[in-house]
This record gives sequence, structure tokens and C-alpha cells, in this order.
Amino acid sequence: MTAAVSVLLAVLVYSAGGGMIAMFGVGPEAAALGRRFFREISPFYLLYGLSMSSRGFLEGLGDVTFSSAAGIASLAVRIAVSYTAAGRWGTSIIAYAEVLSWSVLLLLCLFRIGRRRPSAAG
Repeated sequence: MTAAVSVLLAVLVYSAGGGMIAMFGVGPEAAALGRRFFREISPFYLLYGLSMSSRGFLEGLGDVTFSSAAGIASLAVRIAVSYTAAGRWGTSIIAYAEVLSWSVLLLLCLFRIGRRRPSAAG
């Protein structure tokens, strides 16, 4: 289900993202930036879906502290990469830093899931 929703959203955002931005009454330059952002990030929506699903799985297991820490770590990666690479990559780095943060979140969550010991009840 995550894959189906991710692919559907990716197609919709890729094809209609610029129009969605333009609905907010922004100028043509801002609409073009928004369209480019959506076209750069939409191919990675499956990664987003997987990272959110794995984070939700951990939270469902009661591992909210780790899930929160992983979320904060991925946010820190996104901010650090955006600021340090903006001079080289321009505004495109915002989309790619977001994708990198999803990757970090997914890796942290999968690592935690793999290290969990089965409970006595399970």
C-alpha cells in the first residue's frame, strides 16, 4: 500500500506540482522554483513512504524515544546539508537534502528494527 500511494503521489506531484504552486498566486519565478522542486523530489516519494512506515512501526512497538531521536537526527542532516551545499547546488539542494534526510531516517529505523530483541510474549 505504501508503494502504491507513493507512486501515485509522485506522478501527481511531478505532473501537477507547478500548477499547485501557481494556485497560491505566486509569481512565475516562484512557480517555476516550486515546479522544479517537485520534479526533483517526486521520484523519491517511495523512500519517504518507507521511512515513515518504518518510523511508525517503531512507534507502534513503543519505541517513541528512538523514533523521535531519529527524526531529529534526520532534520539536523537536512538543515546542515542545505546550508553547507547551497552555494554549490543553489535551491536544488533543498530537495536533495530532504531526500538524504529520508534516507538517514530509514537507515536509522531499519538498524533499530534489526537490533530489537523479540519479546517474551512474541
